[in-house]
Amino acid sequence: MEGERILRCVKSPNVDTNDLFKSVQAYLGPVLCGGGRDTKDGKYGKFSLKLLKECIERSQQHEEGGGGENRASSPPPLLDLATLAIDCLKKLSSPAPSRGDRLLFEKLLFNFARECFSAGQYDKGTSASLLAFERLDSSSSSSSATLQTDVVGFLKQLFNLLWSEALKAEETASSPDPDLLLNMKRVALSAALRAGLQLDFVLPRALKADTKYTKSTAGAPSPSPLHHRQAFHSLLVSCLSVSQSSEQDGLPCKTLGLYVEELLRFSAALGASRCAKDAERVAKEASTLLQSHGSGRRGGCSPESIHACRSARAIMHATELVTSLRHLPLASSSTSDTHPAKSLEELRRAVEQVLSSLSDKTTDLDAIGRLCDSIDLLVSALESQRLQAGGWSKVKCLPLSRKSIDHLRALFGSYAQLKHRLLAEMVRQAKGRGGGDNGCGSMEGAEAALTCKHLYLLNVLQEMLVDLLASSKERCVEGDEKGEEEEEGEEGEEEEDIELPRGSSSHSPVDTKTGLIALCLPLLEESREILRVCAPPGVPEEEHRWLGGSAYNLGVTLHRCGARAEAVRVLGLACEEMGAWCSGKEGRMLEVSLLEKQCLLASYQRELALHTKAMDTLMLATSTAASTGLLEDPLRRCGLVRQWAGLRMAALDSGVKEVEERTFMCALKPLKGISLSTVSSCLEAELKEYKERECDGGVVRVVEELMEVYRCEGRVLDRTRMLTEQAILNRKKGDRHAIEFFTDIIGILESLKKSEKSNSYVLANQLATAHFWKAVCIYDQLMERCGKIASPPPPSPDEITAVEGEEQLCLAPEEGKVLLSTDSMMACLEVAVEHWHTMSRTVVQNHKTGDFSHDWTTFELMTVSSYMCVVQHRPLVAIKVLAALAQIYEAVPSPSLQAHYHNALALKARLLSGCGVPAEVAECYLEPPSSLKAPPSSSSPVSSGGRARRALVTATLHAKLSLAAIKLSNDELDACRSLLTEVLSHPHLSSCYPSSYVLQARAKLLAASLLRHRPPSPLLTPEQVLDHLESTPSSSLLPHFALTPLELAMDALRLLQGVVGGDALKKGEEAQKRASVEVRGWELCEGLLEALKMAAEMHWLCGMVREAYYYAREGLKLARSKALRYWTITFYLILAKVLVVKGNLPTARSFLCQAGQLFDPSLSPHSPSEAFHKVVQSSPAHLQQCVDLLTAVLHLAEEEGEEEVGGASLPPPLVTPQDLLHLISTCSPALDQRLLQLCGGRVSPKLPWFSTTPSCMGVELEVSLLQARAFSRAGDPGKCLGVCRQAFGQLKRQGQRTDPRCWQLGAHLYVVAGACVVAAKETKTKIKLSKQDDAGEYFLMAFQLCFPFSSALLLRETCLWLSSCMAEASPLLAGHFLSLGMQLTLTHQAMYSIGQKLRKRNTTDTADAIATLQRDGAVDATPAMKARQSFPPLGTMPPVAYTRLALDSLPLSWILCTLAVDPGERYLLVMRAGRERDPLLVRIALPEQNIPEAHQQCLMSSKDSLAIRDKKKWWAVRRELDTSLETLCGDLEDCWLGHWKCLLVGKAPGDRTSVVDRVYEQLRQGVGRKWVELLVETWGCLSQEEVCQLLGEVADSSLTAAQKKQAYSAMEDLLSPDATPSHQPTVLVASHTLQCLPWESIPVLRERAVCRMPSLAFVVAHRHMLGHDGCGLVNPLNTFYVLNPEKNLPKTEKCFEWFTKEPGWEGLVGEEPNDSLLKTALEQHQLYIYCGHGSGGKYLSADQLHLVHCKAASVLMGCSSGRLAVHGSADPSGVVLQYLISGCPAIVANLWDVTDEDIDRYCECLLDNWLSGSNEPLLKHTSSARSVCKLKYLIGASPVVYGIPVCTSK
Repeated sequence: MEGERILRCVKSPNVDTNDLFKSVQAYLGPVLCGGGRDTKDGKYGKFSLKLLKECIERSQQHEEGGGGENRASSPPPLLDLATLAIDCLKKLSSPAPSRGDRLLFEKLLFNFARECFSAGQYDKGTSASLLAFERLDSSSSSSSATLQTDVVGFLKQLFNLLWSEALKAEETASSPDPDLLLNMKRVALSAALRAGLQLDFVLPRALKADTKYTKSTAGAPSPSPLHHRQAFHSLLVSCLSVSQSSEQDGLPCKTLGLYVEELLRFSAALGASRCAKDAERVAKEASTLLQSHGSGRRGGCSPESIHACRSARAIMHATELVTSLRHLPLASSSTSDTHPAKSLEELRRAVEQVLSSLSDKTTDLDAIGRLCDSIDLLVSALESQRLQAGGWSKVKCLPLSRKSIDHLRALFGSYAQLKHRLLAEMVRQAKGRGGGDNGCGSMEGAEAALTCKHLYLLNVLQEMLVDLLASSKERCVEGDEKGEEEEEGEEGEEEEDIELPRGSSSHSPVDTKTGLIALCLPLLEESREILRVCAPPGVPEEEHRWLGGSAYNLGVTLHRCGARAEAVRVLGLACEEMGAWCSGKEGRMLEVSLLEKQCLLASYQRELALHTKAMDTLMLATSTAASTGLLEDPLRRCGLVRQWAGLRMAALDSGVKEVEERTFMCALKPLKGISLSTVSSCLEAELKEYKERECDGGVVRVVEELMEVYRCEGRVLDRTRMLTEQAILNRKKGDRHAIEFFTDIIGILESLKKSEKSNSYVLANQLATAHFWKAVCIYDQLMERCGKIASPPPPSPDEITAVEGEEQLCLAPEEGKVLLSTDSMMACLEVAVEHWHTMSRTVVQNHKTGDFSHDWTTFELMTVSSYMCVVQHRPLVAIKVLAALAQIYEAVPSPSLQAHYHNALALKARLLSGCGVPAEVAECYLEPPSSLKAPPSSSSPVSSGGRARRALVTATLHAKLSLAAIKLSNDELDACRSLLTEVLSHPHLSSCYPSSYVLQARAKLLAASLLRHRPPSPLLTPEQVLDHLESTPSSSLLPHFALTPLELAMDALRLLQGVVGGDALKKGEEAQKRASVEVRGWELCEGLLEALKMAAEMHWLCGMVREAYYYAREGLKLARSKALRYWTITFYLILAKVLVVKGNLPTARSFLCQAGQLFDPSLSPHSPSEAFHKVVQSSPAHLQQCVDLLTAVLHLAEEEGEEEVGGASLPPPLVTPQDLLHLISTCSPALDQRLLQLCGGRVSPKLPWFSTTPSCMGVELEVSLLQARAFSRAGDPGKCLGVCRQAFGQLKRQGQRTDPRCWQLGAHLYVVAGACVVAAKETKTKIKLSKQDDAGEYFLMAFQLCFPFSSALLLRETCLWLSSCMAEASPLLAGHFLSLGMQLTLTHQAMYSIGQKLRKRNTTDTADAIATLQRDGAVDATPAMKARQSFPPLGTMPPVAYTRLALDSLPLSWILCTLAVDPGERYLLVMRAGRERDPLLVRIALPEQNIPEAHQQCLMSSKDSLAIRDKKKWWAVRRELDTSLETLCGDLEDCWLGHWKCLLVGKAPGDRTSVVDRVYEQLRQGVGRKWVELLVETWGCLSQEEVCQLLGEVADSSLTAAQKKQAYSAMEDLLSPDATPSHQPTVLVASHTLQCLPWESIPVLRERAVCRMPSLAFVVAHRHMLGHDGCGLVNPLNTFYVLNPEKNLPKTEKCFEWFTKEPGWEGLVGEEPNDSLLKTALEQHQLYIYCGHGSGGKYLSADQLHLVHCKAASVLMGCSSGRLAVHGSADPSGVVLQYLISGCPAIVANLWDVTDEDIDRYCECLLDNWLSGSNEPLLKHTSSARSVCKLKYLIGASPVVYGIPVCTSK
């Protein structure tokens, strides 16, 4: 009943369809939801059929009634009710057909599908059709013949419905899903096939359907399920089965081809859906089908069938290749059949076969079209891969090579032929249909499009070549940087990429870069041929542009790959095509930059020496530039001019006359419409280019042309400027009349100036330029004259004593005249500066820009002038020209000159500060006006802006350095330090540019000066100094600074020498001339002179007079070679100062004479001339130099003991020291006024300036020091102390000043005052001494003023005075001072040497090396760094704790004994110290006997005795000398030491504490325990009388004689009377005056272990250098020897011939070693033996020893191998000290000359005894071996040991 109701409601028109749908859904719920079948299945089936029928009828009625449009809007529609009915019927079993119609249900489904299609519901319609087809297909096989007929008819109707609806759907705007359309067509074609339609009817439609599906999905199959494709494949299988059942011989070729195409598409779809195995299976099925069916019928097939089969095969290969290119799984198959290279080759062959099978009768347009479409798809896939990979060379799925490009080229050619054939066939068919000639126009358009397509394909190949060539070049570059293994791997991969499949042709070219290059030109020629010959009229002109652009890219790439000849041909083609496109159209020339391409072609042609062709190209380029107006553009004009200049220079070099004669002017003359101003601008640009390239020939030609142009224009000033250029050229050529030429030019300009017909500032600029070049020509002549003066060859540093004579370094008369002639050069330069100053005022007043916004030359010449004035000691003139430069820039700013401007400001501020201008005044010149752009921050990256950016950053850093110098002069040390830190840490200084090195050197020179400045704090009182010394340091005792001033100065010098190494300072006449007009040349010259001066002065301060002399001499040579008068004077003064220290006063006098003559030859001592005042008032530097000269003269007179230097050759200009002050007071006001004028209106005049500078204030202290020394020498201590007290008051008034010169002079004054007080007390002179006149306090004040980094000799003298004064009151403090005063020079040398070794190891500068080894004050574990830290920190006052820690680091058994004579030469200071004990220091009065002098006399007699020929007399004299020396050693012990000789004796072995306790108990009332310990541990070396004498001196008055005897008896009872001499070592430290004496041979030490060291610091440093426990161990089996290298000691060679037989020994006999061999021997062996003359220094110098890491103990058995030479007051020097610095553990050497036989005995005995056993101490056998000598003192006392105790270790 419910069903009937529902059916009635369906028929009712007014029923609510929503309720009706719910009712139907509820009624059919048991079937739809349950899915089960019960007894009521028939009821539900009948109801569903009726419902379906009623819904279809209602839908048809609604459509007929006009409701079709809004039918689908009724919710839910009737079709949804029908869908419920169909779903129900699908759940149930198939309904029985009605009696009237057995196909009722199928027909209802058909009608329902039609209604669904009408409503746009394609999915429902397709489903219904598929259901109907399946029912018909299943029932047709078992039905009757009548029913089968009905079924066939119904299937045909179903096909028509589905096919027509699918076609309609494709034409609509809102087409359904492609998968749905494919399914509709599949069902339709299945119905057609089942209905019995022909296979030729079904299969083409199937292929068309699949082709449309592929295009609609853009070649990428939908990721939806593949059931539609699989069903489509089953349809084709059905087609194949039908064909096989009907035709036994197989498919027709045409059908077979279509079928294979469809299989390939299906394979691609499977691959895209990640069904790799299925895809490969289907692809193989297609291939197998094509081979089995296609080959079997080929013989009897028609041409059309063969063509179709071949087309299918070609399409198959194309599809495989496209699949591979898209990274489908098919491409990753392991079989070689899918290799992309093989697929490409097979595709090419297949297409060629298709092309060959074409005939006039072939009309299958579809096959040709499908093949062309496949190739189009291949091109699209390639383009897609290129875009994804980022270039053709990066496409991995198809590795491109020459072979693959060959295949593609052939393929694309075949493609073009196929397309042409297709077009021709289409036209033929159109005519056949009666189209007539109407298609001719469209045919031409199609031909044009095809030509463009072919050109496009060729362009693709050209792009491939460009990319491949570029990548091949990159691979070559990268391959050079990779290892051999990596290169082999890459080559293997490359070969795999280009591997061809089996069966391919073996004559294919090898894929190399050469092969790729060979393809370029044929490709381009083919494109050009197509474009020029075959192109129809419809081809656009743009094709010429595209071909030209492609050729251009290819040409540039070829050039980069090195194929220059091919690049020229290709680029020429590019320019031709571009020119064809631009013909007659100037705008296009600009669009494609035709001018730049022509210039590039010309440059390529020039590289190949095709000068004539390059000239033709440039002529064409010039025409192009003129026609487009680019000659007016400065940038384009400069580019063209650059090419012309390069070509002409190349032609001049190669001698091509035709090109030489054709200039840029020749190219400009034929052009029309070019103005003279344009011509002159072009020629000016060409002139600038030639000048930059230094092509004088080009400059001459262009200058002549410009003179002619300017003559025509009437431009007199410009023509005069060209005359100046000609004069400059004449100067470069060496024309001796260049000065007259410039003089004439100046006359012309002066006449123009008087006529006032020209621009004033331009005229002033030309006048300044002419005067500048005249000054340069004068300077050239001076340098030429200096070069012609004969000079001796430069000596080496080791031969310094041989060149100290006056005849070696003194000036020749002619050279002196040359140096004095520099005034004429400076006069011309000053005139030039005046003209520039006038020009700057004119520019500022009139604001005339002129050419100054771009005139780089003017700024360059002004900068050069400033540096010339600085180097010539004319800072005021330099300041004036720098002020003019700054004014011009501020009036007319230019970005290109910004660096010049800021450099000028920095230099001007630095010069003002150096002249005495206050800091606040000088600082204001560092800041540019607010209207100008500030320079970039120094912290910004340098590499971001190229050269200009780098120049600006350099200028900024220069300004910071200038500010740091100003801060230093103003005593703002912290600000200076922070600025220097900022500069030195800037990344620009780590770059490899010369400007970076110069900046770094300047910063380090300034840092060296900073370290010498004393912190701005008040002076400490003597009590505060003592408190500081006795304080305990809060941290480890490290040096106050990481680097010493000496190391900084040497680093700076090294940097500048590295820049100058390849520069023009020392190269040829032409280079000298070029350097004289370059900023860099003068800047380097000034920096190198400053560095040499600093190096010489720092070495002098450190006491290293040999090195100071060397660097001063090098500076003198440089100054003389550059004709620098005042720098020559400076270095003469330094040399004289060094020679005074060395004691060579005659040579020092000679050097001062030279300096005086250079300063002013006409100077009168009593009445200074007007010329003298003019000189000293012209420059603050001249005044200061004059003061220094006169001060040096007075100091020399003092050293010689005279009031003035004798000899008329040295004119002492001022007789007394007071006249120095008068000179400053009279000259300073004039200098202050000149400085005030130069400062302009920026400051208020707060004078005086110059007289308040530290240098001038130091003159007052110099005068006081000279006066005090004069009074002290005259024996008037009262006046001496009076002068000193006045000077002390001046020092206190200075307050916070930090200048090192003042404080060093103050230290000298305090030493003089203290010495005066000591002398007065010793001689008991009756003078009034105040409470403040305490010698110890004076010396303490001097001690604190010696820091930081004062003179080593001054510090040594001060320490010895303090040690002598405090010996009794504070032995520990006195011992501290005595240790500090030992060998300070050697301390500096050792620290510098260790720093050099660290630098060499870290390959950075010394600061970086030390910074990497020292972090946050912690000592690094490296031995070298520990050794460096062992030396006293000379940057600040080292506390006593330093000495205490150093002593505690010694072994317990060692005793350190220090010997020195006080500066007054009245007392011998002896200190005994060791671990865990307080030092014992005594002051022994020296007797009148001068033992050192007697010793030297004995040695001189020994040297003279060697000349005696009489053997008997010779032995008599030698024995007498031996006896004298024995007596001298006894006197040394008895007269000098007496009972204090026990201080030198080492400790006895064993523990004697109990003995000390008992003896001390007896003497506790009056003797200290330390003296008892001394007597006990040295028992046996003193007699009873000597013991009593010692006790009497150290005990108080309560100790009686009986108690002394009792103490001696107690020690005698407790200690063994037969005690052998102790072999516990004594380390002897002797001062510079005592080191020459044979201390080891005095009786008390002759049998004991004694070694020498320079100082306590060296002992500690040496132990650190040895590492582990600091004990030296020597393995005798690792020995190197040098025996008789000069072949003149045959006895020695015979004596030690056993060296060659010792195992593990290496060496040379009778052969001179080289330095590298000796370095290796010292570094890699543990023992080095030298038996020859001297110390072997001729084979390895002292400077080379500094950098050696010596590990070998050395035995130097040559004459005086251990002698330390003393020169004047300097510390001694010798080769053995350099061995110690290099780290040698111990050296056995001779103090004086010896004879060979006796010393051979000694050496043989020493080596036999020492090397015979294990753990044998060296010191034990060096003392015992003396007894084997016949002359036991004259020869046996000579060998001594330097170093620390060492033992053998086997």
